[in-house]
Amino acid sequence: MMTVYITIRNKTIFARTVVNRIKETGCYICDDGSKIKHNPDDGAVKLAIKALKTIKEVGARCQK
Repeated sequence: MMTVYITIRNKTIFARTVVNRIKETGCYICDDGSKIKHNPDDGAVKLAIKALKTIKEVGARCQK
């Protein structure tokens, strides 16, 4: 299991947890139910990036 957090000023704004449920196929399941295909030999950083890409950011808070 891996959990990735994004924090700003000590406040967590995004988090994603993934679990390797089916080791033979390299299928990881996220806490939101989405699935990620990942080869464990590619390393944890690549898995973390894939996990963060499953987060849907709602609205922009920055104004031009």
